[in-house]
Amino acid sequence: MRSKSPLTLIELIIMIAVFALAAALCLRAFVWADLKSADNQSRDRAVIIAQSAAEEIKAQHSAEASVTEKDGFTVTVTPQETDNDLLGAAVVSVADDNDTIVELTVKWQEVE
Repeated sequence: MRSKSPLTLIELIIMIAVFALAAALCLRAFVWADLKSADNQSRDRAVIIAQSAAEEIKAQHSAEASVTEKDGFTVTVTPQETDNDLLGAAVVSVADDNDTIVELTVKWQEVE
């Protein structure tokens, strides 16, 4: 009578290989999710910085061309011409390593 130990051993090896493959795929998915989360967190911070700069411009009722650093991002304010003398406009750009993350157009009513 032949022993069934070799078949059991092969089954165990196949099961271990399947579980190892599943673990590798799960690990890859977790790493991808962590990277995406970090990117989204960076983008959210950039949007908050751009909104803050836009609110400051609106509160001052004016914008001057400027480039500043804030929390590791480069914030660029570029005034723009408008057809209406009572309306001011500017573009606020937030970049990280020269890659623009967010760009907002800000308009406000000029003080007479």
